[in-house]
Amino acid sequence: MTASATPSGRVELTLRNPSPYTRGGPIVAPWQPVAAAGSLRSGTARVFYDGMGVPTQVDRLDPDDSSRDQLVFSVDERVEKSEEDDYRAPCGTVAVHEGPQAAQGSAWVEVHPTGVKLGNGTLQLWVNTSAASPREDHRDDHWFGGAVTSVQLHGMEMLDAHGAAGGYHHHPDIRCMQVDRVHLVRPPWNVEGSEDVYLHNRNWRTVSAHAGAVRATAVIASDPFRYSWKDTDGKPRIFDCAVYRAISLYPDVDWVGEEIWVKATPGGEGRPAHFWFVPRYFMMSNMSAYPDKFRYPDHPGWFVITSPAEPRQGYGFATDSMAGPLWHPPLDYPQGRTRHRSFSWELGATRFAHSVHIFRQSTTPREISDAIGLLWYKQVYKPMRATL
Repeated sequence: MTASATPSGRVELTLRNPSPYTRGGPIVAPWQPVAAAGSLRSGTARVFYDGMGVPTQVDRLDPDDSSRDQLVFSVDERVEKSEEDDYRAPCGTVAVHEGPQAAQGSAWVEVHPTGVKLGNGTLQLWVNTSAASPREDHRDDHWFGGAVTSVQLHGMEMLDAHGAAGGYHHHPDIRCMQVDRVHLVRPPWNVEGSEDVYLHNRNWRTVSAHAGAVRATAVIASDPFRYSWKDTDGKPRIFDCAVYRAISLYPDVDWVGEEIWVKATPGGEGRPAHFWFVPRYFMMSNMSAYPDKFRYPDHPGWFVITSPAEPRQGYGFATDSMAGPLWHPPLDYPQGRTRHRSFSWELGATRFAHSVHIFRQSTTPREISDAIGLLWYKQVYKPMRATL
């Protein structure tokens, strides 16, 4: 289909490639400004690059907050480089038209009563929305809220790859990508001080699920919690809050994209705000008794954990919000036989954190470090942009 054959309603976006080399891949842009600029009334659109339609979708992450709607499309590796190594120089254009959504790609999502399953032909994830264990013989365990309790890469369980390789049952506590708490800061004149809100023992709910031509995304939200402080006038301010996470899979890749934010509604009604917060991640994975951990001391953007023993699996994490120290085991983790399998880390204070999780088989610290470093650069530090 050519641009001239598309329906009425059109807006042009400028592509911005911040790299000194040509690039391509998925691009995410806020949908509401684009829709308003082009008088695009429908919730679907098609993007045209060099006159040809490219994979496109419009995702409403939060049905109750249209400001979080996203236009997602993918272009091939022909976007011109930037001589300035920043976002100032235009590197091409795309046209956005009203039109039916393109056919779904290979990434998919399924919503279940106690969780969400996502897959893309390479990875398959189970995201546990229930605080209870997903395993029938451990249903009395209630610390799995919002955790990914299964990651299968080419059919192998990566959270207990040693057990999978040896034909053993997986440990019932394995999980990753769990935001087990968020830290919220009150103003200094509040005697209550700051507060940690624990999420691992709370139920979550599926807010939305989308599978389109570019990606599959599941958005989950924690059970709401109330947060209050005293303003400078001495009056209390009370908000109903929830932590939101958008977990995305793109076709045929071994990494997972994520966005996280705290939505706060004053008094339970009115226009929501997005709070500053500090999220903490927890992982319990069998990476051998002595896993290798690597990060550059002066680079808070990413780190990797690898197993020196077969099947030599690896995990990498990258973020735009400054990952803090990697604790192994966490300082507050109880004594026990699983301490060597437990990891935690915090991000810097943020309102919207963008992160990437990568899973690898038969890898080395150098190989997975190169992979997560490149993903950090392309997906969270300097992603391509499309601007009005």
